[in-house]
Amino acid sequence: MDKQEIIRTAVQLEKDGRAFYLDAASHASNPAVKDVLESLAKDEENHIKWIGETLGVEQSARELKEESYGRVKHIFAQAPEKTKEAIKASKDDLQPLHLAVEREQKTWKAYRDWAEEVSDPSLKALLEKLVEVEKFHEHLLENTILYLEDPASFHQKEEGWLLDGA
Repeated sequence: MDKQEIIRTAVQLEKDGRAFYLDAASHASNPAVKDVLESLAKDEENHIKWIGETLGVEQSARELKEESYGRVKHIFAQAPEKTKEAIKASKDDLQPLHLAVEREQKTWKAYRDWAEEVSDPSLKALLEKLVEVEKFHEHLLENTILYLEDPASFHQKEEGWLLDGA
């Protein structure tokens, strides 16, 4: 693929992702799921801007991940303890999350493959940044699924809870 084809395809991937997240959010019954999906739609919009600005890589991938997480971390922190244990997503809310994980995997793998092919340093840098951010999306989605399916395991994993038998 040449540079322009990669850029056009990447923009389309992000537009498709944004549309998917907005549609899934509009059907979500769980407020946490809705917030996560809306946040990811906003991220996809930002990715379109980066690509459209043709490869200005001002923010580091770490800053972008922190910004993304900053928009959704309240979802888990604000839930009362009893509610955390009781939350169970309907299959309708979990299905789009599982589909989104698959989508993010395919997207970051495409960006990774393109980054290995290109010689343009600014395009390579953008693609590598997108790989990191899409992998972060995958992680966020997997954590959301775990949180909804098994809140105790989520808290053990994320907060390092230890069970000492006492």
